[in-house]
Amino acid sequence: MGGAGTIEIEAKLVVVGPGRQALLDALARRDHLAGLALEEPQRLEIVDEYYDLRGAPLAARDAALRLRRVHANGPERVLLTLKGPARAAEGLEVARDELEADWSPAALERVRETLATWGLALPASDVDLPPEAAAALAALGLAPVQLRAAERRSARLLRAGVAVAELCLDRVTYRPGTRDVVHRELEIEALPPSGAAEVSRIAAELLTEQPSALRAWRVSKTALGRALDELEARGELAALLDGEELSEAGYDELRDRLPSTRPEPRSESR
Repeated sequence: MGGAGTIEIEAKLVVVGPGRQALLDALARRDHLAGLALEEPQRLEIVDEYYDLRGAPLAARDAALRLRRVHANGPERVLLTLKGPARAAEGLEVARDELEADWSPAALERVRETLATWGLALPASDVDLPPEAAAALAALGLAPVQLRAAERRSARLLRAGVAVAELCLDRVTYRPGTRDVVHRELEIEALPPSGAAEVSRIAAELLTEQPSALRAWRVSKTALGRALDELEARGELAALLDGEELSEAGYDELRDRLPSTRPEPRSESR
């Protein structure tokens, strides 16, 4: 990805089995994890809306354009993010190029320039665009394709006072059709200068610690949302649900069905 983007390196663990929310709550109360100090979590309310062009060329290349609205203790923050295709690694982590900035004409111009290098042309930057983010994206021919809400608790993991990773405990609500589907997962994201090895080590220790409650998960939230929409449209989603949550068997089926997903090795205790 061109420009001054970053490389996002993260591992995801999906919460399965009974007591899913209780597990997230217990992790949020801890002060140490995988041999690292865990800071007090910050609570965030997040609304994500994803956009694509006609024909869904971003989805076809496993890329994503996101408009994120974040509510914490202060004013709402609006972020524009462009994520490139995910690249699997040797461990539990996944890497992908990412451009992310607070919403502004300059941030939109960087996205437009990057999309142009992918052969996806948007109108030139001198087009008179509305100031509101969603309206500006619509004026460029980008349409919303997915909306979801998340309750996130985010905390840094520190070694000797230096942050090496960020832990996010997410309760995500999708709305395929007219039903709500709740998905809970952990994200462990590397913070510079740490890298993939640290992320994989933390994820592996959590899998060993919670062998029946956590599973390695390489499906992005966006890909999961698309799959839920498609299953609901075909009348197949209800069979994979346990109340408003995906059953453990439902996660297994989705993991094996989605083309971008590969089953991951589990910990020895499993």
